[in-house]
Formats: sequence, structure tokens, C-alpha cells
Amino acid sequence: MNATSNICPEDLEDVFNFGEQAGVNSVLTTYYWKDFTFSGVYVPTFTPAVLPSGVYASALVEPMELPAGMTLRKYSDRIILPEQKLTESSQAGFKVGTNLFDYDLSLSYYYGRDDLPLLNKVTISPVDTLGTVNVAAEMIYPKMQIIGADFAGSLLDVGIWGEAALTIPDEVEMQTIVGDSITKSIALKNDPYCKFVIGGDYTFKNGIYLNTQFLHGFINERGNDALNDYLTFRIEKKFFNDELKIVPIGGAISVTDWNDYRNNYGLVANPEIIYYPYDNIELLFGAYILDGKGSNMFSSLKDNDEIYLKAKVSS
Repeated sequence: MNATSNICPEDLEDVFNFGEQAGVNSVLTTYYWKDFTFSGVYVPTFTPAVLPSGVYASALVEPMELPAGMTLRKYSDRIILPEQKLTESSQAGFKVGTNLFDYDLSLSYYYGRDDLPLLNKVTISPVDTLGTVNVAAEMIYPKMQIIGADFAGSLLDVGIWGEAALTIPDEVEMQTIVGDSITKSIALKNDPYCKFVIGGDYTFKNGIYLNTQFLHGFINERGNDALNDYLTFRIEKKFFNDELKIVPIGGAISVTDWNDYRNNYGLVANPEIIYYPYDNIELLFGAYILDGKGSNMFSSLKDNDEIYLKAKVSS
């Protein structure tokens, strides 16, 4: 999970494959001076995130509540892409990095758009006098600037890393249209908010590997009031000259309200067995087991546990 990685859009076709990104066509320039590296990247065309489908389509979207007394008959939505001109669809980033006391350090700046859509217009059309309505929603990709900082290194034998991203979004207006009435509000304030992640890993003498991260703010969360806390964890052990890897414990826990965490949490467990019959072939057998309470990503999917078998071939 990289809070400062914003050039490439998220690939959420597999909603649980956190951190997967799609490539984009870009121009990258790098200049080296002593112990510093200066990088600039320019992307002329906006590419949105690949969103999940089926039962997972609503996993990253806040549920929309209708006014009291209304019953939904039909729902439709439309995502509006930025205009195909450089001032609207392009994005750029700059990064300077160095190494100090065996720690990799960097500062970065990004100007572009969020690759996940944001709801900014809802039209509610009455169907009858009983309160039945049709709803048409429109979504856009908001502009934003992101100032980032990260570090990576080791403390004794423990690998440690951290990232922080201060996001400065453009304000987005929300319109709710009911018949001839138009109500305006704010879908996204232009108040800065900060996401961060800090993590560590360690390999024990018996070969057991442990990786854990704490996150404040997930990829779909915007605004100070919407940022939640997450803890990811993974324990794995390799056998038979690294041909077999077993992950007995892996997954994530989320908390959306620490004052009432017993009723506002999410949990996903992800045990896995991975076999490498050849250098470029990977076979995976695992499961996603979900639970939770309240309004959060994992609890909204808790009735969709799954077992999977995957094969990966690298050329």
C-alpha cells in the first residue's frame, strides 16, 4: 500500500489485490547529482482506475440514502471523463530522493486527478404518488495536488518503511435534483487531508517471515472525516528450497469508529498456499473470509467469502 504512488491508476478488478496498478504512457526524465536523484514525469492522457464488478462493485462506494418516504425503482449512473485536452486530462509529478544513514528518503509532488470517481450529481424522478422514484447519478474525477514523503531502511534486523501523502483537493459541488427543486451542497471540501502508512517486516531464524502495516486512509477515502484505520498482516514460511510457500495467517482489520469499535470494524482473513513448479510459474490456492459490523468495505462484503485457485505465468 503506497500512499504516495499516484501516477498509475489502481487496478481493482480483483478488489482484494491491494496495491495493484495499471501502466500508463508517460514521459519520464531522471537527473542524478551526487547522492540525489531528481525525477519528473508527465502523463498527457487521463486513465481511470479499473473498478471491481459484480457483487464487489459497491465495495469502494459509500451507499446512497434516499430521503424518507421514497422507494427506489430504477438506478442508473454515468461517469464523466475529463475533456481530452492537456489542461484537463494531463497529470505530472516530481520527486527528489537520496540516501542518508542507509535510509532511502524522498519528497514528491503530484498534480492531476483522483483515479476513482466521486458522486457530484443526483437526479431523483418521481414515478407515482406513492413515493416510488428513479435515480440517475453522475460522477466525476476530482482534481487534486498531493505532497508526499517516504522513507525505507532497517532498524537492527527489522525492515521499516513509511509514507505520508498530504492531499489538497479542488472543491467539488454536489447537486441533488428532485423534480423542479435543486439542492446544492459540498461533495468534497478543499480542506487538505493526510493519508499515511508505516510498516515493518522481519524474518525469524526458523525462516518464518512476518510483514505488517498500519494505514490511515484507504485508496477510496477522501476528506479528514472519512479516513479510517487499517492494520494489514501476513505470516509466511517457505519449504523445499522455496518451491512451496504457506501463509497460515494473512489479511487486514479496519476500524471506522474507535469510540465504538465493537460495532464498527471489518475483517478479512486470507490464508494461502503458493507452489512454484518452475521459475516462471506460480500456482496459488487460498481463501477470503470476511466479517464485520457497521459501514465499511469488509463488512459490506461479509456474505461473499470465496475460495480461489490462480495460476501466474511470467515471461
